[in-house]
Amino acid sequence: MTSIPREHTHVTRTNHTHILNPENTFYIYTTGMYYGVAFDRWNKYIRDNIINNILMNYNSIIIHHSDIIDFIEPYAPQFINKQKYEYIVSKVAYIEADVDHPRVFQSTFTYNRIDMEKLDGIHNGRNYIVLDIAHIINYIFTEEKYNNIVSYTNNPDQHFRLNCIYFGVIGNDVETDELIPSKQNLFEVDHMGNVITYIKRIYENHRDLVESYGTFNYDPHKIYHSILFNCKRYLESIWRENFGGLFVKIDHNFGSCDFDDVYNKIIISDNSPIGIILSLLSNDFVMSIDEITEIVKNDMFSIFF
Repeated sequence: MTSIPREHTHVTRTNHTHILNPENTFYIYTTGMYYGVAFDRWNKYIRDNIINNILMNYNSIIIHHSDIIDFIEPYAPQFINKQKYEYIVSKVAYIEADVDHPRVFQSTFTYNRIDMEKLDGIHNGRNYIVLDIAHIINYIFTEEKYNNIVSYTNNPDQHFRLNCIYFGVIGNDVETDELIPSKQNLFEVDHMGNVITYIKRIYENHRDLVESYGTFNYDPHKIYHSILFNCKRYLESIWRENFGGLFVKIDHNFGSCDFDDVYNKIIISDNSPIGIILSLLSNDFVMSIDEITEIVKNDMFSIFF
């Protein structure tokens, strides 16, 4: 078998009915989109809600999916080429779903690394966002304001600018899968193409809180996951006291439900507690974790009971 041609390092689909307008184009880059669960969640609800965060005047969107895969074949290089080819072909259906969206002009999947260090320069700092699903980026806070300075987690000394967000591993939990990337405004784009991420808002409005939260630069999403976790533990204790166990079903406004039924329906509702948490963390008045937790706890309590 001959070597796979160069073009088989990636696969691209284009919406040929869409007229590309370079001046009104926004770019979405993803990392870690190599397995089916991630793409299934992406196609089900994440892509459309991410696009909804982008102003409508950006009527052309180009998506670049990427991941680095180790193709291990100890016997013959041609088998590695075959693996690569089959792997790329398996992604065609997913990116075809991207270009079904009326605002998407083109979608590409590649197993080559996107050159993150050059993205900001290519786009002049505007009109793009990186969704770091693979969790390869570390956020650097060294100035009065967070200015999108990041590094690779495996090379913390190499700093560069990047419009980037991390919201957790897709497939891990309901908060990450069905809420964080799908319901909330994780970033904003102004009319000049400047991107303001939730990380920037939280850092600038709650710097003392962020600096006391030791892993924020690596796991920024955990600052609100920890609040939600504390609220959930509190509500679990009340449920046990009242009904005898978390799996006991009761007649609820949501129907016949046990604890997880109610919790998950609240999490994916339009009035989700994560929305309250992100709103409080993004405000310009400082609140402690305990104060935010108390507000969210009381709000969730009123729905639970």
